[in-house]
Amino acid sequence: DARHSGSGDLIVAASTAEVTGGERGIYASNIGTGATSVSANTVSGRDDDGLYVRGGSNTTDLSITVTGNVQSTLQDGIDALHDGSGDLTITASNAAGTSQITAGNRGIYAVNTGDGSTSITANNITATNRDGVYALGGGSTPALTISVSGNVQSSGEDGIEARHVGTGDLTITAANTASDAQVTGNNRGIAVFNVRGGATSITANNVSSTNGQAIQAYNYANAGDLSITVDGVVEAAAAAGIFAN
Repeated sequence: DARHSGSGDLIVAASTAEVTGGERGIYASNIGTGATSVSANTVSGRDDDGLYVRGGSNTTDLSITVTGNVQSTLQDGIDALHDGSGDLTITASNAAGTSQITAGNRGIYAVNTGDGSTSITANNITATNRDGVYALGGGSTPALTISVSGNVQSSGEDGIEARHVGTGDLTITAANTASDAQVTGNNRGIAVFNVRGGATSITANNVSSTNGQAIQAYNYANAGDLSITVDGVVEAAAAAGIFAN
């Protein structure tokens, strides 16, 4: 449990450790003026999040790097809330592509209401009750980018949901060179909402859904171009395969 309100950085380094908690695995809250950095190998939280990391309004960058597995029995695998002036960066992957996030609620929950970009990179994600990945870029943020190279599965809601109110591009990549990446959602496979400013780009191998669209993309009036590229199978059991508006 790391809480920081000073002028320096908050650094949690557990990159070679196995961290397990009866509540959260790692809790890091920075309401000071420096950067926030959390690095870990394997993290598990039973009754709460695997990792919970917060950067307050006076902080700079917030970065989370996990090379092994993250597990939360009841809540989110990674929960990141950032209101600072720097970027929000989440990397949950390794070179072998074997990193796995397993969560009872959401796999990754990232909300950036600060002034920097949002970047999420992951290998494999499984979520039970909510989204595999949920990301929000607030009104002062530039780009929002999500890149997943393996499988994303949600048995509760969307595989990937991204909402961007910022000025930059919204980019979703759920693909790999073998073209066998799979995004599956109980509701929608991939759902994106770009309110203003930049272009929207979705690139995927295979996407499926049970109750909603496999891919749903909304570009509002002030947003830029909308591009969807899929080289595999898109399958929706109860709605449109691709819905673009």
